[in-house]
Amino acid sequence: MWGSWGGWLSLWFFFFFFDIIMEEKAPILRVPIFKFAHPTTKQISFHTIIRSSDAKSMDDLTKATTARNEMAEQLEKGEPGSSTVVAAIERYIPYMYGLVIGVEGQPHIRLNDPLCFTWTSGIGSSKKSTPEYTYRFEVVMVLISYGFALANRAWALNETTTEANFEENSKQVAHFLRLAAGVFDYVHIAELPRWVNMPAVRPVETFPHITTATSHMCIAAAQDLTVKKAVAKTGTSKAVVVKLAAEVWRRYEAAQDEVKAATGDWKKALSSTFVKFLEASMLLGRANAYRFAGMVQQEAQKLGLAVSYLNVAAKCLQDIPMPTKASSDLAPWKAMLEEQKAEIEHFHRAYTNENDLIVYDRLTDEKLLDVPEPKGLMTPVPYNPPYPAFAEIH
Repeated sequence: MWGSWGGWLSLWFFFFFFDIIMEEKAPILRVPIFKFAHPTTKQISFHTIIRSSDAKSMDDLTKATTARNEMAEQLEKGEPGSSTVVAAIERYIPYMYGLVIGVEGQPHIRLNDPLCFTWTSGIGSSKKSTPEYTYRFEVVMVLISYGFALANRAWALNETTTEANFEENSKQVAHFLRLAAGVFDYVHIAELPRWVNMPAVRPVETFPHITTATSHMCIAAAQDLTVKKAVAKTGTSKAVVVKLAAEVWRRYEAAQDEVKAATGDWKKALSSTFVKFLEASMLLGRANAYRFAGMVQQEAQKLGLAVSYLNVAAKCLQDIPMPTKASSDLAPWKAMLEEQKAEIEHFHRAYTNENDLIVYDRLTDEKLLDVPEPKGLMTPVPYNPPYPAFAEIH
């Protein structure tokens, strides 16, 4: 008799004390955000390459040279996430568009030397420089670098998030991510179509599918913050959380689909860190969506369905390669991945034990489960380029 009661008592203690441990552990309120390496570029002297016949034109070209070289220095030496990198790019952009209007395609312009723009990739597997003699290459790479820098500002702020500053920090993180997504969308919609005769060899981030993928990644991370907020807020319906989490999954899945759509050598040209982060984030997004869907079913006392959803979540986790070394591609996100994995495994184990030992509810095949429906609250902030610093060069 005591053996039977002892078993039930042990089971009760398991659920009770494990729940206390999970509740007392301070949650990690940071979300996985990719840290982009800066593309780099060689310095250029516009005022010595482009001929000018008046003082104002010489002054404009000299200022353009200074602004660009300051940007180049920040991209090479600046810390990812630094506001000085963002500011340096923003100072150059009006001069860049001035060059496009005042120099590109103007028949009266004469050059003392060929004007070559040289850039490396920020997310490519190779850091080899790519030289190009078109302003479109310059515009695309500068704006993509700007998007990377904005996303890195979000990454840096995200790293400082605590329970005390979460509310304010999360707003800023989401804002920078939405700004970055807007820049990537602008490049994709406005600037890439203007670049005719694209060379076969160019930085991988200039490929249309990749600019779309980076936009999706930024919005997915911003959406992930809404999930964190909803979970932290007392009284939020789990049904709402499911939809918010499903949108994170949908966005990362869309980003991964864009990468897969890039044909030929483009996939090979991406860094393994970028590819693995995207794959892990998609799997984690799906795991969370199915985890919260399972919690909804548990609240409705449908434990068989709850376990079925958590089974899918557990399978997703098994496919994420947990980093074991500091040099691993996913090492920067190890703590966040482990915390998410521990939470999902806790609910999976608790629901499964309760169903196996007490309820005996029938499970549902994964193919018959309703797929969580997404609800997006985050959208890109449309990017509007600044007015050109000048319109003519004489």
